[in-house]
Amino acid sequence: MSKVVSVSAATPAPIATAAPGFSSTGSVPLPGLTAYVLTFNCARNPVSPAHLSRNFFVALPASIPADLAAHRPASSASGSGLGASASNSLPLLLPDLVAVSLQEIAPIAAAFLGGRHLKPYYDAVGTSLHEFARTEDGELYELLAAHNVGMTALLVFVRAGAAAAKVRWVQTAEVGVGLWGMGNKGAIGVRIGCSVAATADEGVDEEETQITFLAAHMAPMENGIARRNEDWANIARNLVFVDPDADARRTDDGASLSESAQARHRRQLSAEKSSRLYNTTSHVVVAGDLNYRTASHSPSPSDYRTYPQPVKSADDPAHFSHWLVRDQLRREMRAGHTMQGFVEAGPIEWPPTYKWKTELEEESPSEEELPDAGEDHWPWAKHRYPSWCDRILYLPFPAPLSAPSEPEPAPAPSASVPLSYGPLPLQPGSDHLPVAASFYFAPSAPLQTAAAAADADLRAHPPFPLAPDWRARRAAARRRELVVGALAWLAMTRDGVAVLLGTVVGAVGVAWAVGWLVGER
Repeated sequence: MSKVVSVSAATPAPIATAAPGFSSTGSVPLPGLTAYVLTFNCARNPVSPAHLSRNFFVALPASIPADLAAHRPASSASGSGLGASASNSLPLLLPDLVAVSLQEIAPIAAAFLGGRHLKPYYDAVGTSLHEFARTEDGELYELLAAHNVGMTALLVFVRAGAAAAKVRWVQTAEVGVGLWGMGNKGAIGVRIGCSVAATADEGVDEEETQITFLAAHMAPMENGIARRNEDWANIARNLVFVDPDADARRTDDGASLSESAQARHRRQLSAEKSSRLYNTTSHVVVAGDLNYRTASHSPSPSDYRTYPQPVKSADDPAHFSHWLVRDQLRREMRAGHTMQGFVEAGPIEWPPTYKWKTELEEESPSEEELPDAGEDHWPWAKHRYPSWCDRILYLPFPAPLSAPSEPEPAPAPSASVPLSYGPLPLQPGSDHLPVAASFYFAPSAPLQTAAAAADADLRAHPPFPLAPDWRARRAAARRRELVVGALAWLAMTRDGVAVLLGTVVGAVGVAWAVGWLVGER
């Protein structure tokens, strides 16, 4: 039986519901919201709940900085954010929000047709989460939004109870950047409006916090740097958040928003620029297979001998850190060519996420069949350079207008605080490692850009103008997706082939019957 590839030496230990300091039902007096973001390229296969459920929250930190509970500005001295000291921390609970970014979620027929064709793929993700986060009283999470653009999907879950009651409205946005603007590559966004207390004190008036999750999948291949940069530009130009149908909106008790509430929300979004990706009112997290590589050309037949391996010393030429300096994403961010204003959710302290050579079986292995932490060989595919394709980034407050000298996280800002960042073990059916990050989001008051600071904040001066024809472009691309999806369903699925053969046989039969009748006359 094939083994699950282990990268446990660089991966945070899994957290079980019985682990010390971990609670599935208690509460920490945080004024804002916590979120766990996971990105995974599924390679057109359903996720395996048997494998994913046991590792779903593997990148969740064991604790959070204590100063967040008091909503004090974080600083490097306080230990806030990544690497917070245990002496200045609180036990971590399951997050309020879980966002799952999926690329190549399904074969092209199901992905382009969408709807019921994607339900089995969505259900597999939900099962993976619910098998971990469940109590005797039922499931701890409910699905808030599930949306796709072609082969890229985004699922957002909210923790049942108090967290779910905070959700006031949901918006979605989508843009295809593949062939003819279709969704073989693209981005899908979900923006959530939540009502949260400005501080942790009881009885304090609540205000709205906006959180935007964006799932993205950009152009492939080592030499596709310019196409990836252009993909990001097109995402920023054409991604506009709009209200879904009224029955998808939520209130405290889960009912639809009243017409007056809808009207109030539309007045708040008086201009389309308020609903673009870059804006001054929302936290933003981007997660996906961004596809930036560690070389600009394909490897030679013998290059695989130099690929990184699990050695402990960073001085060893086989250590993965020697490949990280070649990372295209960091280089292009430094040059201001892509992901303008964003920073990564944390330092990368694990091996490349792509391209792993593995043939994992779908059935769940027993604990004895899982590999040891001391895996002595990483099985890379020989025809691709190992690369960190799968990344999670966020937009800090304020977002600097100029490109940073190094796209590493700055001292954690008080508005958006990354708490952890790391990979999950390799999953069956995919050559990518899933990657996850957790965040704390403060109430939106700090996000409202003051007039005095507006000139220095990229969120107030987005790097790309909105495309005036974004809506028409997306509608045209969607029509193409439906045609391609229908043709692929007829030609590449068992049901479709059966329908096609039945139609052909029926047509031949009708033609024969008509000929026979005409001949009789």
